[in-house]
Amino acid sequence: MKNIVLKTTACLALIALTTSVNAQKAKGGKLIQKFTKLDTNSDSFLDKEEAAKFNDGKMTKNFVRIDTNKDEKISLEELKTFQAKRRKAKKQAAAK
Repeated sequence: MKNIVLKTTACLALIALTTSVNAQKAKGGKLIQKFTKLDTNSDSFLDKEEAAKFNDGKMTKNFVRIDTNKDEKISLEELKTFQAKRRKAKKQAAAK
């Protein structure tokens, strides 16, 4: 009986982990799609004009913070890093 409970618990944990990973991939996929759509000159970066179209201009006010290498354009990696930091900060604030 204990063996069945342990196996069932392990299976449920694996399903939960897989679901979480897939949800993160889906979020990342949406970001890539949006980034690619906004990158109108197809240079793999968002300049200030392109960034102004992201989330009704919300990226514009954070442009300097997102552009960590200060080249006046945002790469997908810079955007992913910024969003990950924001998610972490929100989780920490919610935990208080």
